[in-house]
Amino acid sequence: SITIISGKHNIPLKKCIHNYNIIGILDGSITVYLFNPKHKMEIINKENNQIKKWAHKKILKKGNVLFIPPYWSILQEVDNSVIQYHMDIDTYSTFIPNYLKKIY
Repeated sequence: SITIISGKHNIPLKKCIHNYNIIGILDGSITVYLFNPKHKMEIINKENNQIKKWAHKKILKKGNVLFIPPYWSILQEVDNSVIQYHMDIDTYSTFIPNYLKKIY
């Protein structure tokens, strides 16, 4: 999918449940905070500014691509504007469980 975001935005914490999770920047820049699954208990149900200390901070600019490991969580911040694409790709090991989560 392609997303166009104008202005300052914080995209909420999201767990990446697919085998391949890819974010690419077509124009602009974003700050991405990556959270290892081992920090799940430290980041759950907390404000964004409280959980950043457990994150790996990456600044993505035009032309950058970020591969997010399976089951890691991400938080995105946009300061100005950005055009980004996001791909979620499953293999057999994740397709069936993710499909079942969607229908139930």
